[in-house]
Amino acid sequence: MTPDATHMAANEPDASSWNPRIRALYEYWRCIRPAAGRLPARRHFDPMAVPRLLPNIWLLDVHNHPMRFRYRLVGTYMAIALGRDMTGCWFDELYPEFGPGHPTYEDYKRLISERAILWRRGKPVFALHVERCAALERIVLPLADDGVTVDMGLAMTVHYGVDGSEL
Repeated sequence: MTPDATHMAANEPDASSWNPRIRALYEYWRCIRPAAGRLPARRHFDPMAVPRLLPNIWLLDVHNHPMRFRYRLVGTYMAIALGRDMTGCWFDELYPEFGPGHPTYEDYKRLISERAILWRRGKPVFALHVERCAALERIVLPLADDGVTVDMGLAMTVHYGVDGSEL
């Protein structure tokens, strides 16, 4: 985590200060949970239910043994904002600084071990983001095919320019 970032990993966060689109994705995720204490699976996520959010949405594949993360799908705005479509790319290959000890890696470990909702707003931590935006806001919501074991993240990122406006 960068020192000036606002950061949260919790099961029932206060979303009142979040970007309205990020809050909308979070509320949608809450609605598709199959039961109390269970996580939704990828099959519960219907992109047509949130069409205006799709350009900023990305899916994160979670792999174990060894623990690795991959962009399963990247929305069109994400691809434009970062200068390329990263669908199918492994985080550790795309971002050389990513690995144990890196704040994002540690966040993703919590996503898996605690089934945590990850929200962050602050300066970018990856070089690709730093070159293109002054700040970002990100949410990663756990998905689990069996309702318990996190195997994917439903995520959204909003990028901000130096004047605070969305890019």
